[in-house]
Amino acid sequence: MLELLCGVVCLFAGVAGMIWVIRDGARAAGLMSHAAVFLQVAVVLLLLVDWGHSWVEMSGIDIVTGRFAWLALPHVLAMVSLVGMLVYGPDFRGRAGVLATVQTGSLIVVMMLAEQEIDLSFLAPVPLVSLYLSAIAAFAFFGSSLVVLPRPDSFWYRFVFKPRENLLAAIEALKECGFEVTRPETVFECGSASGWLEGTMVHVSTAPSLIPLRYGLRIRIAVSRTWHGRRLPRFAENEKWLPGLGWIEYSGLSRHSFNVDPDGLRSFIRDVAGLD
Repeated sequence: MLELLCGVVCLFAGVAGMIWVIRDGARAAGLMSHAAVFLQVAVVLLLLVDWGHSWVEMSGIDIVTGRFAWLALPHVLAMVSLVGMLVYGPDFRGRAGVLATVQTGSLIVVMMLAEQEIDLSFLAPVPLVSLYLSAIAAFAFFGSSLVVLPRPDSFWYRFVFKPRENLLAAIEALKECGFEVTRPETVFECGSASGWLEGTMVHVSTAPSLIPLRYGLRIRIAVSRTWHGRRLPRFAENEKWLPGLGWIEYSGLSRHSFNVDPDGLRSFIRDVAGLD
């Protein structure tokens, strides 16, 4: 029962970490990446600790060198992920996540096989802690990799951004209006833009919505007159106006894509700002 509870806690912590990265972007991803590295270092060092149960004393390295060498496989994978992070830096986080996932699965397998070779139960604290730390490290690496944007010429870029490439292009085109454009922080975003358009402050953001889980498009425009409402532009599946004091915000949520292009976005902003 305790093992199941610990597994649920690991799952909750991993999912919560990924949600944190989606909400806070690069800062959260950096902390998650450091946490994953720390966890992998701990997994490697635990091989030097007593893996025995109760009165049995047998370190993991003793098992590897004298009884069952395959027990070292998950820890070798942990080492490979650490070396990869050291050599390739943050861009390796996705691959490190894959290695940590394989490491977690292989740890279960090698412990079951080792029990057939030696008289030792791997329900002892240290083997279980190694398993849980490996699982959390996998979540942490994957969560932190959400800020690693694939190269524009890669398959993964087309896989991630193809349905929303028109929104990416529309926001990028706002540079022509003198806006400051920022690249996406995570793979769930399409960048942001802000600037002045003929004396009107405009801010465009694409942070996703968590409840419901949707891609997002928000356009906030300063207005100095009474807001009388306008027809929604049909950029997204679900749309609404969010009026505020001195500004009006368009909010659109979509499961896959947005029906927007550079000319349409510029025309919409000018119309809402009363410049046309």
